[in-house]
Amino acid sequence: MATTKINTPELFELESSTLGVRLPSGTTAQRPSTNLNSGDFRYNTDDNKVEYYDGSNWFQIDDEALPPIPSENFNAVLYAGNGGTQSITGVGFEPDFVWIKERNGTEWHNLFNSVRGADKNLYSNETTVEATSSTKITSFDTDGFSLGSDNNVNKSASFYVAWCWKAGGSAVSNSDGTISTQLSANSNAGFSVGTYSGNNTAGATIGHGLNSAPELIIVKSLNSIGGSPKGWTVYAEPLGNTKYLYLDDTIGAGTYNFWNNTSPTASVISLSSDTNVNSSSGNYVFYAFHSVAGYQKIGTYTGTGVSGNVVETGFEPAFLLIKSTGVESWYMMDNKRLNGFYSDQLYANLPNSEGSGQHVRFLSNGFVLDTTDGGVNNGTASYIYLAFASDPTSTTPSLANSFKTNLYTGTDGIQTIGGHLNGSAQFNGSSSITTNLNLDTSSAFSWSCWINISDKRANGFISEILTTTLTSSPYNGLTLGIDSPNLALLAGGSNQGTIISNPNLGQWYHIVITYNGSGSIKCYVDSVTSVSITYTLAQGGTLGIGDGPVTSWSGYIGNIDQVRIFNSTLTDSQVRELYNETTATANTLNFPTGAGCVAAYPLDSNSNDLSGNYNGTDTSMTYSEGTSTNPSLVWIKYRNRAETNALYDSVRGAKNMIRSNGTNPATDFNDSLTSFNKNGFTLGADANWIVNRGPNQSSGTSGLPADYVAWNWGSASIPSANSDGTTATPSIVSANPSAGFSIVRYTSDGSITSTVGHGLGADVKLILQKRLNNTQIFYAITDVITGSPQYIQLDSTGAADITGMTFELTDSVFSNWESNGNDIINYCFANVSGYQKIGYYVGNDTTSNTIYTTDDGTSGGANGFEPGWVMIKRTDISGYNWRILDNTRSTSNPRNKELYPNLTNAEGTYSAANFNSTSFEIIVTDASYNALNGEYLYLVIK
Repeated sequence: MATTKINTPELFELESSTLGVRLPSGTTAQRPSTNLNSGDFRYNTDDNKVEYYDGSNWFQIDDEALPPIPSENFNAVLYAGNGGTQSITGVGFEPDFVWIKERNGTEWHNLFNSVRGADKNLYSNETTVEATSSTKITSFDTDGFSLGSDNNVNKSASFYVAWCWKAGGSAVSNSDGTISTQLSANSNAGFSVGTYSGNNTAGATIGHGLNSAPELIIVKSLNSIGGSPKGWTVYAEPLGNTKYLYLDDTIGAGTYNFWNNTSPTASVISLSSDTNVNSSSGNYVFYAFHSVAGYQKIGTYTGTGVSGNVVETGFEPAFLLIKSTGVESWYMMDNKRLNGFYSDQLYANLPNSEGSGQHVRFLSNGFVLDTTDGGVNNGTASYIYLAFASDPTSTTPSLANSFKTNLYTGTDGIQTIGGHLNGSAQFNGSSSITTNLNLDTSSAFSWSCWINISDKRANGFISEILTTTLTSSPYNGLTLGIDSPNLALLAGGSNQGTIISNPNLGQWYHIVITYNGSGSIKCYVDSVTSVSITYTLAQGGTLGIGDGPVTSWSGYIGNIDQVRIFNSTLTDSQVRELYNETTATANTLNFPTGAGCVAAYPLDSNSNDLSGNYNGTDTSMTYSEGTSTNPSLVWIKYRNRAETNALYDSVRGAKNMIRSNGTNPATDFNDSLTSFNKNGFTLGADANWIVNRGPNQSSGTSGLPADYVAWNWGSASIPSANSDGTTATPSIVSANPSAGFSIVRYTSDGSITSTVGHGLGADVKLILQKRLNNTQIFYAITDVITGSPQYIQLDSTGAADITGMTFELTDSVFSNWESNGNDIINYCFANVSGYQKIGYYVGNDTTSNTIYTTDDGTSGGANGFEPGWVMIKRTDISGYNWRILDNTRSTSNPRNKELYPNLTNAEGTYSAANFNSTSFEIIVTDASYNALNGEYLYLVIK
C-alpha cells in the first residue's frame, strides 16, 4: 500500500468542491494490515460505520455513544417583544420544552412543552395550575416557536430569554411503570418530559423513557387537588431519595417520602401516595434529567465563602441552575445574557427582573464563583446544580497574533483600542466617511456593522451612525442613531423603534438592518431580532458612515467596524453567520457566501471598500489598530508622565488593576480598563488618570498629548479549570501554549507541598506572581540563572534571592509557597523556539554584547528571531531597575525608549540596544545593561 505524506508546520486544510473528504472504504475482511498507524480512519461498508485504528485494533465509531451536539439539544435565545405576533428563530431545532422569562420586568416564568401542547403553560414561580392560552406560544416550529400577543411572553419594549430543550418530538405512550405515561424522551441527551394521572398508591412507578436513572426530577400537578394547587416537587440524586426541594420556593432540602424512599431506576421513577406527586384526582407533568458526559451534568459542590471557588463540569456551560440545600433562591444563568464575563441571574422561584452582581463565570470546562453570595457560595453550604453544555467557543490566537504593542493617546472619555475584527474606525465628534454607494430603496438591501458606543448624548439629539442618504434632510432616508439614551431606528423623520435600550458604553454590538424593497424593515442585535416595522422608504441615497455627514448633527459616537452592504434581504441564518464572523473572512467580500455583499469596509486603517468600487472619503477620521487576538494581559504605561504601571488580565476581569511598581493589593477602578474585546480593549473616562488621561487634566501636562503604550498578550478566550496541581481547588488558567504564555489564578491552601497547574505543557522559565487580596511583593520567579528557582522583586531594584524559596517549576505545575486563603495571580512564560526566549547573559563592559535568540544561544544556532520586545534585569547585585525596550516606541536601531516596570517614571531616552535578525545587541557599558561579569535576566519576544 502506497503512503502519501503531507508535512505541515501547524495546520493542514482540505478544500473540496464537494464540501467533503472521502475516506477509504471496504468490508471488515478488507481492512488493511500493513502501513497502519494509530489514528487511521476508514469506512466499514459491512456496518455502515466509520472506524479507526488505535495501534492494535480497529474500533467502530458508534454515533449513539458520542456526546450529543449541545446546540442541537439545548439553546438559549434572546428576543424583544413586539406586542403583536412573531416567530422566534435561531433555536437550531424544534423544541419540546420552552421556558420563557421577561428580563427587564416582573412577568412570571412561563413553561411550555410539546406533550401538553403549545397552548398550555405553567409558572415555575407559582403553584398556579396549568393555564390555556392561544396568545402565548402558538406553535413549536422547526427552528424555534411562534408567539401571540400575550404580555407574559411578547410585551412591546420588553426583552426575553427563552431556554429551549429538545426531547423526542410527539408524545408516545410508555407502560414501563405501574402508571402509564405520555412521553417525549431524548435518551441520548438524558432528558424527557411526560405526563401521568395519579393513583394514590404508595410504591407506584412511572416510566421516564431514558436509558439511565434520572438524577433530577421535577413534578408539578396540572390541576387543583383537594381544592388547592400543588407546588413543584424536586428530586435530586445528590440529596438522596428521602429528600426534596420545591422549585417555586426558597426552602432548604427537606425530608419526606415523596419518592417512596426509593431511587429511580433506568426505567422508572417511584412515587408515594402524597398528593404533590400521586393523587388519584391529580394529573401531573414531570421533567427528568440525568448526566451525559460532555453535555449535561447534575452535580454538587461545597461553598467556600471565598471568591474563586471553581467547579468542574467537563464542558463549557451554556446554562446553569443552582440551588443551595439551605434557604436560598434557585439561580438561573446562561451564556447569552452576559454582563462582561459574568452571566446575569434570574430566579426560577421569583418573577424578579434580571439581576447582576453574582459573578458566576463560565469556564471552558466548568464555572467559577467569583462571589461570596450565599445563594451560590456560602462557606458553610452545599449546593446542587444542573448544567448544560454549549458548543465549545474558546479560541486561542495564532502565534502571529499572540503579542502586540499598541500606542494610543488619552482622551478623557470612553475609548476603544482596536476593533471587533482587527482594527476599527474611531469617531471623534466631527469625523465621517462618505461613499458613492447608492442604495435603491425600491429593491432589497441589508447592511451589517459592529458598533461600540462611547457617548449616548444626554441632550437628546440624534447622532447618525449609518444613513442611506446624505442630503440636507437625512430623515428622508433610513438611519441608525442615538436617541438618548437608546440606539434607535429612524425613518421618515421619526424614531421607529428602540434597537438597544440604554446600550452599555464601550461594548461591541452587532447590528443588521434588512429592507425587502416593499416596506418591511427588520433590525437585529447580536443576531437576535430587535425591531420589525413596516415602512416604505421614500427615497434612496448614498451610504454614510459615522457621526458627521450633516455637521449640525455631529456627536461623539465611538467606534465602528466591519460594515457590509448587501443587495438582498439577509436571512436569519446569514445574520448569524455575520455575527459569528472571525478575522479569517474579515477581508473577504463574498461573505456570507452567496448573500450578495456588494461593498465591505473592514475599517482597519482606511475606508476602502473590498470590492474597490465604493471607496469612502474620510473626514477627520482616525483608526485604532487591533491588539493581540483575545488580549488577556494588558500592561499599560503612561509614557510622558510619571504614573503607575497598570496591569489588567482577563482571568481576574476588567477594572481590576495591579501595579508592577508596588506591593499594593489589586484595586478596582470602574472607569479604567472596562472590558476586554476580541481584538482590543475599552477604556473608561479614567478619573484616576492612570490609563486614559486627557491632555488638559492637570498642570504640568496642559496642552500636551497624553501618550500611552499598551503591551498585549493573547491567550484562550475562555479560561479553564486546571486540576494538574494538588491545591485544594483547581487553578483557573487562560493558556496559549504555542506562544509559551498563560495566566494562572489560584487560592492558596497554605501547603508548601501543593502544586498549581499552569496549562503550558512546557517547562515554565519565568513567573510574574502577585498576591491580590493584600499587600505583598510582586515576584519574578525563574530558574534560568542558577538552574534552581530563585526570585527577584519586579517592584524593586533588588537582586535575585533564594531566601525562603522552596519551589518547583515543571512542564505542568509550579509550587505554591503562599499562606492559606491568599488569592494569587501568575503570568507564566516558557521558551518557544523561534518566538520567545527566557534566559540570562553575562555583561562584558563593552559597546557590543550580542545575545542570540537562537535555540542554543549561539550565532550559528537554529530558529533565531528578531526581537520586538525585551525586558532586562540585573540580578547579581541590587540597585538596578528593570528595563523594557520595544520596536514600536522605538522603530529603528538603536532602540532608545526605556520604561521601567518597578518605577512610575516617564519614558526615558537611552540608546541601549540594537534589535537584529537573530539577536539583540547591548551597545552600552552602563551597569544596568552590561557591567563586567554582571548577570542579567531577560525575556525576549519576537
